[in-house]
Amino acid sequence: MSLPWICLISVPRSGTNQVSTVLNNFARIEVYLEWFRPLGPSFTTPEMVRRFSVLSGQSFRDHDDPAFGAWIHDNVDATLAELERSARPGSRAAMVKLFDDHLPRHDIQRHLFDRPGMHVLLVERTPIDTYISFAKARTVKKWINYDTTDVRPVLDVAHFFRWHSGKSDWFGWLDAEIARRGLPVARLHYDRDIAPGTDHTMQRLAEVLHGFGLPARLSARSHAIRALGRLETTPLRPLVRASGLPTQLGLDRQDQAETRADKVANWDEFCQAVRARDGSLDRFERFFTGQPGDERRAAASAR
Repeated sequence: MSLPWICLISVPRSGTNQVSTVLNNFARIEVYLEWFRPLGPSFTTPEMVRRFSVLSGQSFRDHDDPAFGAWIHDNVDATLAELERSARPGSRAAMVKLFDDHLPRHDIQRHLFDRPGMHVLLVERTPIDTYISFAKARTVKKWINYDTTDVRPVLDVAHFFRWHSGKSDWFGWLDAEIARRGLPVARLHYDRDIAPGTDHTMQRLAEVLHGFGLPARLSARSHAIRALGRLETTPLRPLVRASGLPTQLGLDRQDQAETRADKVANWDEFCQAVRARDGSLDRFERFFTGQPGDERRAAASAR
């Protein structure tokens, strides 16, 4: 019998690794990460590489083997079926993460959104903060486990507008497709649901799972940690099975800088250029779906 799926959808630098790690601490949810990444699945294990080598009749070197990624993209349904077979006994649902460059949209429609039992969890962060975080990570070519506090990139206005246009189109397309199919959907916002900390994110995810009609019971270990009030300082259950994601201690804040001016080398010049082209920054303080961001945090960040 096929498992219900949760498709965790966003763009990079929106907090999806934290959401995945917290979700992995629910007892009957099997968490997979970026299996449809263009270069092949991220954070998977040698055992999963072996399983897919057997399934495909090929001999994949590791998760970065281009042939591995090519096979997955050519066989999306078979990939999801094999991930279901690899799930722990007693699993009641599985999650996979999806970004805008992972699969062609017709494949998303056919193999994910048309799949029975599909649920969508959208994660958003205000565009300007997402872009700053993206620019920092791109500068050092490090996406996890790296302190970017002292990295102050120079933002390119033309690139920012191109980036924002593409991401807005992605979220607009998602909203239309989800509504057209009547898919169960929930939304998490970085400032409201992720930034406050792991315990808050866990509570929000429990509400999401309950709304989806999926089990929201913590694993025995995670329940004990939470009862002791030590969730922020004790490692969550790491994604070490199919994902191989390293342990994270609570919310992994890669950037400790408080204001945007502290994060960016040319913040004042960038703002002037954006206002000259768009009139104001207001549009980029809103989520891609048009909903307002956390006004208090936006005001603090702009100082």
